[in-house]
Amino acid sequence: MSADEVVVPEPQLMESMRAVGHTLEAAIADLVDNSITANARRVDLHFASEPSDYVALLDDGHGMTEDRTREAMRLGRVC
Repeated sequence: MSADEVVVPEPQLMESMRAVGHTLEAAIADLVDNSITANARRVDLHFASEPSDYVALLDDGHGMTEDRTREAMRLGRVC
């Protein structure tokens, strides 16, 4: 995936995770752990609230393909 690619999770995924108590902090910790597992040497977190809420995690790990990333954003998918 390109560094400027935006992948937005399906709304059902976000609501489902909230319903079982998965917090923003836990989600970010999971993403950082995934970055480390992908041999990332650098992990950058970007937050903004204007013009709308925004959180981005960028790393230099080997990561997933674009298709696999999109699948991971769908409820009920395991990648």
